[in-house]
Amino acid sequence: QPCPPTNINPADAGLPHAGIGCPRGQTVTMQAKEPRFLLLDAMRGVAALAVVCGHMGDAWGHPIGQLYILAVDFFFILSGFVIAYAYKTKLATSMSTTGFWRIRVIRLYPLLAAGALIGGVAFLALHGDEPGNDFWRIAGSTLIAMSALPSFLFPSSVMAFPLNGPAWSLFFEILANFVYAPISRF
Repeated sequence: QPCPPTNINPADAGLPHAGIGCPRGQTVTMQAKEPRFLLLDAMRGVAALAVVCGHMGDAWGHPIGQLYILAVDFFFILSGFVIAYAYKTKLATSMSTTGFWRIRVIRLYPLLAAGALIGGVAFLALHGDEPGNDFWRIAGSTLIAMSALPSFLFPSSVMAFPLNGPAWSLFFEILANFVYAPISRF
């Protein structure tokens, strides 16, 4: 009778046999771990920090240049690779399309909703008394943004997400995930 599965590799733990915690003569069933792409994770982190710094510089009136915009594209490409690598086999075998969508929405939506809510409150506090920025327009735009949809309640704005400019990237990431899951089976 084998012992329960474990993620401990006996060689990594410096132990001489595979029967860790098992009576002599029994073995541990090892579970394979997915390999990590540490360099890609680091590159995604650097790209994300470049984007954050770029947005902060723009927001504070001290732009650091426009090269950080390339980091957005780079981040999207790396994220697409990581998502495809992590889920391709699961989607082909055991995970349903709706299961994948649920996992991705649970991961992405809270950040999008929190950003929309913070953006709405900040916009109301900073610009609520300006002409054309009444409470209901700001509240409506906040609700639309919290539903992960672009808002065009501010005709003077050229941005699809006027309360949280960077939300466009989460919108397109969610959209890409919704498209990826069904076509990944082909």
